[in-house]
Amino acid sequence: MISEIKLWWTFFRGIRSSSDRDVIVVSYPKAGRTWHRVILRKYLETAFTLKKTHSISSRELSRSLGIPVVSYSHNGAGSRYAIGPRHFLNASPVLWRNHKVILLVREPRDVLVSGYFHDRHRLGSFTGSLSEYIRHPYTGIEKLLVAHQRWSRYSRTVPAFLLQRYESFHGDIESSVTAMLDFLGIKVEASALSQAIEFARFENMRRLETEGYFKSDAMRVVGSEPDARKVREGRIGGYKEYMSEEDIAFVDRAIRRIGYPY
Repeated sequence: MISEIKLWWTFFRGIRSSSDRDVIVVSYPKAGRTWHRVILRKYLETAFTLKKTHSISSRELSRSLGIPVVSYSHNGAGSRYAIGPRHFLNASPVLWRNHKVILLVREPRDVLVSGYFHDRHRLGSFTGSLSEYIRHPYTGIEKLLVAHQRWSRYSRTVPAFLLQRYESFHGDIESSVTAMLDFLGIKVEASALSQAIEFARFENMRRLETEGYFKSDAMRVVGSEPDARKVREGRIGGYKEYMSEEDIAFVDRAIRRIGYPY
């Protein structure tokens, strides 16, 4: 996990560089950010440049195209940061000021399970059980819920806000991507949209990850363990196969106590 001192340094560096960003896509880790990034990058490449690259970043490309500059952030939230739920940097309001924001959300239980496998098998940053993970102040349900409660409040203060659900991308990906492009003020071209969606299909992204296609440290191949994949399962409701009844009850109690706005 990243220390609090390093997190503060990252926070101030992010604030300094935020002036050149028009839209920030905010999400808790494992809420579908990589999928969102791949779709947007592929659409921009296809619609505007016709040049294939191996990047998942849209920031420099959007700037070079003269369209709204888009960047992605976990906003200090998530298990990689060694801070508790109520810490100022867990979903800090400073990042949101004067920016249009897209917030990606996903079923909290699926987020926790996916985060656990990522941290245990991909990063090696957590060595305990899933039950311990969802209860830990740095990784668990309380931290996730506090972040989403804060984001819900901040959404009322920004110039424009779009909520996008991971489950909606599964159910109707074309409408979800179209809504994202409309929000960004980017013209929707049917052919480019179709190509971007096809490129970002789960099986294709898994294949590309295995082949080492993406020039991104976030997509690097980490050994042969299936649970260490960046593109691992991508399912809805998969938490039921991994959480015990006691774990689910613990999460449910936390949601009733703290609240989950989405």
